[in-house]
Amino acid sequence: MLRQRPDELAARELLVDAVDAIGAPNPDPAWPWPEPRLTYSNAAIAEVLILAGSLLPDSLASQNGLALLAFLLRTETRG
Repeated sequence: MLRQRPDELAARELLVDAVDAIGAPNPDPAWPWPEPRLTYSNAAIAEVLILAGSLLPDSLASQNGLALLAFLLRTETRG
């Protein structure tokens, strides 16, 4: 919605709330994921942060999303 209507306050607030709910990556570089374990559809968390960074704009959210995506690739990819 924000791509088409950047002035849509309710959508903007919902995205800000999602970023707040996800929070910052865990400070432990060995496990930066914001939850104790990986589960189904993990990339959705990184995707929300990356999109929020672009749409709000919030460069920290983008950086955190990209860092979490890189962690997922290292953790879930073999060979």
